[in-house]
Amino acid sequence: MKTHYERRLPHIVPPGAVVFFTFRLAGSIAADAWQQLFNDRELAWREAQRQAACATQQAELLNRQQKRRFAACDALLDQANQGPVWLREARVAEVVVSEIHALAELDVVIVAYCLMANHVHLVVQLPEAAGFSAARMMQRLKGRTALAANKLLGRPG
Repeated sequence: MKTHYERRLPHIVPPGAVVFFTFRLAGSIAADAWQQLFNDRELAWREAQRQAACATQQAELLNRQQKRRFAACDALLDQANQGPVWLREARVAEVVVSEIHALAELDVVIVAYCLMANHVHLVVQLPEAAGFSAARMMQRLKGRTALAANKLLGRPG
C-alpha cells in the first residue's frame, strides 16, 4: 500500500483502489476564501484532538469535517466567479480530456470525469501494480495539461 502525507493527514491509496480526485485551476478560489477553509480545517483538527475519546472517534470527526470542507470548496468552485475559467474553452477542455484518456497508458481505468469551468472531477481505478503512485499520476496529468493549455492560451509555463 502506498501512503503519503498531506499536511497532517495520511493518504492511503491501495493498489486497485477506485479513487476520486478533484483538481482546479490556480486562482479559482479567492485567497481569503482559501485561507478561511484552511483555518477552519486547522480549528477542526484541534477540536477533534480535544474532543475525541479515542483515535477512531478522532478519525470520524476529521472525516466529517473533511466532507464539509470539500462541499464548501466545491460550492466555491461551482460558482466560478473568481479566477480563470479556461476549461470553458473547447480547445483547452479537449487537451484535458485527451490527457485523462492517456492515463490508460499507465493501466489506469477511467471510471468517470466531469470538466467544469475551473475544475475537474475524476474517478479512476488504479492499477494493481506495486509501486504505482497516484501522486505521480496526478502530477503527470496536471503537468501535461497545464503545459498544453498554456501553449494554446499563449501563456508561459
